[in-house]
Amino acid sequence: MRQAAFRTVLNSRLQNDVLFVLDGFALEAPKTKEIVKLLGTLGIADKKVLFLTSAGEENIALSARNLPKVKAQGVNTTSLVDVLGSEIVLCTKAAWAELEVRVSGKNEVSA
Repeated sequence: MRQAAFRTVLNSRLQNDVLFVLDGFALEAPKTKEIVKLLGTLGIADKKVLFLTSAGEENIALSARNLPKVKAQGVNTTSLVDVLGSEIVLCTKAAWAELEVRVSGKNEVSA
């Protein structure tokens, strides 16, 4: 039941164009300036943003932690409440693959 609710909320975010998958976005070092620049470029600097990451993308979470309207966390720790509490959902391509596996109920990420 929870998976169905989570899947429904994500589908709603996709249909309303408030879920974005970032292809090729990575940070070599934690830099808040880079996250601010990205949000400005996307025109969502004033929105409440949930930034989903996968394992190995800790620099994104570290870069976003000082921004009051941005919550960055891993896909495996994201809840339905987190998604509902945000205006915009951003995720990296790797995080999107993990998210697809999570909502489908499968245990392995396809390469």
